[in-house]
Amino acid sequence: MSLKSVRKMAMPTEDCCRDLDRDITGYIVVGKSETIIGKVVDILTESEKKVSRYMVVDTTIAPFSTDGKSIVVPVCTCRVNHDERRVASDITPDMVRMAPAIEDGENIDRDTERELHSVFGVSPYWAFQAGQEGVDGFSTYGF
Repeated sequence: MSLKSVRKMAMPTEDCCRDLDRDITGYIVVGKSETIIGKVVDILTESEKKVSRYMVVDTTIAPFSTDGKSIVVPVCTCRVNHDERRVASDITPDMVRMAPAIEDGENIDRDTERELHSVFGVSPYWAFQAGQEGVDGFSTYGF
């Protein structure tokens, strides 16, 4: 599967993922206990299906140590509030620290996707595509 950057553009999502009906770059990402996680700098979309899968979050504004990295967060973990230009999630600072860093333009392979879904405790989207909720030992992220 090929993921590509869609800066300044958001595509509708499917499966467990939330609809991104407009651009969310620049929105603040807030985690558990209202902790600032970072700012959305990009959306990664599955090219073939034109489905948003992940958001790239710059964590340099987080009030905890992140080594200034950018991370990839599955969009199915998020709730978007366009009025407040904010993305809410139940992710924690520990999850951010455990998440692999991503470099600008870096491709994400299936192993990295598995790692991301494991860190954030969500079922991978391909589990839903195959009609097998909870494969690979992941639980469904509930909202």
